[in-house]
Amino acid sequence: PCPAAAVAVGGDDDSIAVLLADGGVATAGGGGWRADADAARAPLPPAWAAGGHARALVWGGLASLLVVIALPDGGGDALVEVGVAAGTATAPVPAPAPVLALAPAGAGGAALVHTADGAVHEWRDGGLVGVGSLAEPSARVWSLPSNTPSVLGLSTSGALCAGPVVVSHRVRSACVREGGAGGPCVVVVGADDVLRVCRAATLAAGGLAPGALPPPPPPDEDNPAPGSLRADMRQAMRGAGTRTTRAADAAARAVEEGSLIVACPPGSPAVILQMPRGNLETVWPRALVLEACGAALAARDWRRALALASTHRIDLNLIVDYAWPAFVERASDFVAAAGDDGAVCELLGALAPVSTLAHGAAHAWLADADPDAGRGPPFPVDKVALAAGAVRDALAAAPGG
Repeated sequence: PCPAAAVAVGGDDDSIAVLLADGGVATAGGGGWRADADAARAPLPPAWAAGGHARALVWGGLASLLVVIALPDGGGDALVEVGVAAGTATAPVPAPAPVLALAPAGAGGAALVHTADGAVHEWRDGGLVGVGSLAEPSARVWSLPSNTPSVLGLSTSGALCAGPVVVSHRVRSACVREGGAGGPCVVVVGADDVLRVCRAATLAAGGLAPGALPPPPPPDEDNPAPGSLRADMRQAMRGAGTRTTRAADAAARAVEEGSLIVACPPGSPAVILQMPRGNLETVWPRALVLEACGAALAARDWRRALALASTHRIDLNLIVDYAWPAFVERASDFVAAAGDDGAVCELLGALAPVSTLAHGAAHAWLADADPDAGRGPPFPVDKVALAAGAVRDALAAAPGG
């Protein structure tokens, strides 16, 4: 019915809420669009009638929205919680400073509110409760439930802040992948056009844990400072395209120049990117795929582990190496789950004596991140003979074998 002023995704069943320019709210869920303009507009006009306007919103629960209202005459920002279905609203609560960013707060809070003074608040029971601060004022914030620090922010200058600590510079875009095999992960794309994955648990205040995002190297002849004439000339000579990353570094993946992170679906190993031309592409960072493979192997879901490894070019030896000697002991389960002889032959053809989880090996990242993975068979165990023999015995014992 009129232009949209802001959009929020969340609530019940990932509903979409659109703040309309006339002060109304339209929502869409599984049943399609529903105009809630009359219900949502009724409690709010006093601020707008005086010249104020709503400028941002976020889902604050399953059926409520937190709306930021810019008060007239430089009166600052105020916050109003709107019950979408019931058409109720709280009285405006003045923010202590201009609101820079909003985000869902996860369990225990309705929404995160980040203000220009660097503070981070949670909206609870109709009021603001301070929960910490960010090292730099940030344009985007994310909640990291059950983590210390519990708030992540990305400033306009590219500083990634874990609470009061800057953990990385030169970050172009970021996102938090909730849930999933390895728990919450932070995914970023830096100015070097490399996508990196970092476990949220490693973003500890006071220092960088192994696997955390690296700080920028000091400028020198081979690494000119961003924005300098030398850096601009190098960029112009490099042109468009993608960089390369070490194959053994599962946490890093080169992406097309200028790519931005759009979303990380909860619990999925996929990351959705917006390309410089505006189109969307889905990528599967190796670190997230390895975690998903590890979770499938830990659950003895051989079919899913085999499908993930085959689809995303993961060395099939991982299935044998993970939690050694689990595969040898359960080869009959693998044969039954594989479903056809072709998949079994594919695994047998890929067998190699070296463990993929050994230090410095192709998939050592999973062993570093997952203590249940182990490092594979120890030397001088003949992995190939044991695994092939176990599969042969399982095939012989199978019906029709």
